Amino acid sequence: MTQIVLNIENKSVAASLKKVLATMDGVTIASTKSLSAYEKSKLEAKSGKVNHYSSVDELFAKVGQ
Repeated sequence: MTQIVLNIENKSVAASLKKVLATMDGVTIASTKSLSAYEKSKLEAKSGKVNHYSSVDELFAKVGQ
């Protein structure tokens, strides 16, 4: 199966584009689910995009720069 990802800036075009693609034989449209902030943070934690500080003072010292 071949997949094509389209990035559409103009939202008004998206609805008509979906209708056109739906009429084509063998073409299905998969909806994308946007992640909540909590879900994004869980993914970031799993991938190691987390900063660790030994104390609050260290955190504020780093942020204050």
